[in-house]
Amino acid sequence: MKIMRPCLYLAIVVGVVIMVAGCTNPQMGVQNDTAMTHYIRGIQYTAQHNYDDAIAEYTSAIALDPNLAYIDSRATSCYLKGDYNCALSDYIRITSINPDYVSAYASAARLYATQGKYQDAITYYTKAIQLRSSEYAWFEARGDAYRAVGNKGSSADDYRTALSIIDGGRTAGTSAYVEKTDLINKQREIEQKLKNLGL
Repeated sequence: MKIMRPCLYLAIVVGVVIMVAGCTNPQMGVQNDTAMTHYIRGIQYTAQHNYDDAIAEYTSAIALDPNLAYIDSRATSCYLKGDYNCALSDYIRITSINPDYVSAYASAARLYATQGKYQDAITYYTKAIQLRSSEYAWFEARGDAYRAVGNKGSSADDYRTALSIIDGGRTAGTSAYVEKTDLINKQREIEQKLKNLGL
């Protein structure tokens, strides 16, 4: 599955939020201190790449209603701003509120790996994989983290699992040629990583 471009994703989210807000609160424009109003402003600022104001709006929304969507959105803005500690803090907060929020584990793991904290990355990728074992990218990323800490055996196991998931996706009739081509290229990349391990 191809990853949506951030702007397209944001446009979809804004559309849904505005639709929901319009259906549930027709006077939203008048009530400027509702959590949803701050959330929508945060989305608007994020779309404008104004991450400081977006983070401030999400923070106001969270103060009124500690909704996971608001925390996740603030984490995303922190990430886009380059404030990885802020983003990581929010992703960890999300996992403590909802232990089944799988994307927060994967996002935290990615940030730990970016900071060179590979053992923490392994821990968070492992939790994400326990919740959803069909994501080849998480196995590949955890394999990279295992490789970084010198655990070639676990790295090879994760690369092989990623290849197995990719192969299953290719043979399961992936619909778009571009997606099949992407999977083939990703398969070659992982095969090279596995070969480089020398096992």
